[in-house]
Amino acid sequence: MQTAKEVMTTPVVTIAASASVAEAMRIMAEKHLRGLMVEPSGAGDAYGIVTNADIVYKVAAYGKNPETVTIGEVMTKPCIEVDPDMTVQEVCQILAQNHLHRAPVVKEKLIGRDYRRRHPARNDVVARISPGAGILVGAARGRR
Repeated sequence: MQTAKEVMTTPVVTIAASASVAEAMRIMAEKHLRGLMVEPSGAGDAYGIVTNADIVYKVAAYGKNPETVTIGEVMTKPCIEVDPDMTVQEVCQILAQNHLHRAPVVKEKLIGRDYRRRHPARNDVVARISPGAGILVGAARGRR
């Protein structure tokens, strides 16, 4: 069975929590992404994630200025992390149980990102697990 590290995508696109939402929007548009991993602010800090839905529901819906709102204000943190040695089936179960679409792949540091396009229980396929920005599954912080 395939593991997360075999199907993840690299390199991972990250952004600082201090960056503006407008900057994140530019990066996501330029790179055709739906989310970015947010870099830890220091040793022992967790990764975060910001998605296009975060921007729509937390910034645009309230008429906030994306030039002045920071990623730290709208991101989700901490993320559920995925260990690179987990099977694709295990990753999909975690994503489905937590109603997630992406998670970072972490083994002490961010190495990849995982995307779940469809739920495998319906005989659909897992499109890609990629490092960095996306769904996190990780033993690095003991979460599963």
